[in-house]
Amino acid sequence: MKNTSAEKIEEGWGDVWTWTAIDADTKLIVSYMLGQRGAPTANAFMLDIASRLSTRIQLTTDGHRVYADAVEGAFGADIDYAMFGQAAAACVPACA
Repeated sequence: MKNTSAEKIEEGWGDVWTWTAIDADTKLIVSYMLGQRGAPTANAFMLDIASRLSTRIQLTTDGHRVYADAVEGAFGADIDYAMFGQAAAACVPACA
């Protein structure tokens, strides 16, 4: 939080991310969540998505490393999962 002073952080100021899962065909939002960009929010978000779906899905994310563990924890092997972008290419050896 480079744009926030220590005093503001103590008062509750800081970063917040909007996590969204959008169906590619219908453009409907399957799930959304507000939170930080770390593993706890990723895990909660993926578990929420998994709880709303009844069939196997294809999921594509950017290369943020916390997604790999969160997806596996929520879906196990019952998902077709891919990452895209330069960050994903750098993550392949570390996330495999």
